[in-house]
Amino acid sequence: IQNLPTEVLEYILGLVSPYSDLQSCKLVCKRWLEIVQDVVNKHQMRFHSSLNENNIHWETLPSTQDLFTTISRRYSHAACYYDNYMYVFGGCTSTNTTFNDLWKLNLTTRSWVRPLPTGSYPSPKACATLVCYKDSLILYGGWTQSSSSPLHQVCQLFNELNIYRLKTNKWDYEYTHPAPPSAAGHSATVHGHHMIVFGGIRRQLSLGQPSQEILCYDLENNSWFQPEIDEPKPQGRYGQTQISLNEHNLLIIGGCGGPNSVFNDVWLLNMEGLRWRWKELSVENQEHGACHMWCSPGCKVEDKVVFLCRRPNAQQASSP
Repeated sequence: IQNLPTEVLEYILGLVSPYSDLQSCKLVCKRWLEIVQDVVNKHQMRFHSSLNENNIHWETLPSTQDLFTTISRRYSHAACYYDNYMYVFGGCTSTNTTFNDLWKLNLTTRSWVRPLPTGSYPSPKACATLVCYKDSLILYGGWTQSSSSPLHQVCQLFNELNIYRLKTNKWDYEYTHPAPPSAAGHSATVHGHHMIVFGGIRRQLSLGQPSQEILCYDLENNSWFQPEIDEPKPQGRYGQTQISLNEHNLLIIGGCGGPNSVFNDVWLLNMEGLRWRWKELSVENQEHGACHMWCSPGCKVEDKVVFLCRRPNAQQASSP
């Protein structure tokens, strides 16, 4: 195979899974390393070009697993990416029964695996956040129905902070003083050694008004603090998309402020200095924006934020 022309070898490696398999090919020799780098660059250019031209094709992949070895249907779960795996925690069913299971999707084999961690499991819940820091997953907040009876369904919010240790396959419950507020439907990103949390529902007995506050968790010192932030600020909301731009800047996009109050605005938070600053960004061509930005996930791809949502002419989703 070493005698194959570069063009042929590049074509073959282009068919290899871009996750762990292609990364392993880098270790064969210097020539393969250079070819793999070219393959990765071409994959990225092709993907970004497809996004620019709206030339995206979706394909449903058949599952090779049975019902007992694959994740069950759910929504409002928390998810994040680490080392060629997508991790998913919790969520709830169509009857609002919540889960506290942890699953990971092997992006190379496209198969689900359910780790069985030791330690203190989180409560069953949905609408929590899960972020990655070093070799740990940080789980914060969430909600559940306190009763299965339709007459006594009260939303219970959590202020739990749980850390899943990837190397030891263990859940740890983190005690902090002072304790953070109970929250659900918030958003979170990691900047340096801080987890920045924005918005969400923070009242215990009723949904009430969503928060517009920023909370910070120091991941190294295990402590919470609330920074001083100048006006103006975005309105309180939940279900928004939060994007990390760099260590000192993040974006908040969309969200929901309550019944019939759906946002499509964009705010930039600058976290440099002693007093942080919000700035609302003007957005052109809003009529072409994503629909349902209070319940549709967005992610950063190069210099874009890509949303997964229904077609613009689909029936508008009502806010909860």
